[in-house]
Amino acid sequence: MADELPYLTSDLPGIGGRIKETPEDFRVEEIPIYDPSGEGTHLYFRVEKTGVPTPAAVDRIARHMSVRPGDIGFAGLKDARAVTVQMMSLEHCEPDRLASFRDSSVRVSVVGMHTNKLRPGHLSGNRFDIRIRGVGAERLNDAKNVLAVLAQRGVANFFGKQRFGARGDTWLLGRALVTQDAD
Repeated sequence: MADELPYLTSDLPGIGGRIKETPEDFRVEEIPIYDPSGEGTHLYFRVEKTGVPTPAAVDRIARHMSVRPGDIGFAGLKDARAVTVQMMSLEHCEPDRLASFRDSSVRVSVVGMHTNKLRPGHLSGNRFDIRIRGVGAERLNDAKNVLAVLAQRGVANFFGKQRFGARGDTWLLGRALVTQDAD
């Protein structure tokens, strides 16, 4: 599991601190793999949500548009305890009706048309802004050194506890499905 993964900067001193005390402390923005082409039947729209899981945002938008949640396409699930920005799509959608969607935690803005529905994996990556609280100014150089290493090496997409289900064993089910071992 994620707790067993090595730190990417284990050879550098840590800086301590706390993250995710508020949703605004953790901001995630999808980096699209492509922009809408301007043609097609699928309306692409940008969704910014605060403290809301992606499926809940999809449900709210679907209800407003009188469609099934499965009709709305998106490239990835975003953290619920964060401010997140991601692209979604809906085929044969009235842009004005979508633009009239109002929710205190979910905002949408129309982006453009494209020929296909967004599907999981249709993104280039994610951009993160993370506020670390409770770190003194004396740790600034250590923080800069850690950031320099991460910027140079990049950060792999490890799947943490939030991806392993409430019981923490979803990976076992996945392994059983892949190996066709139902025991």
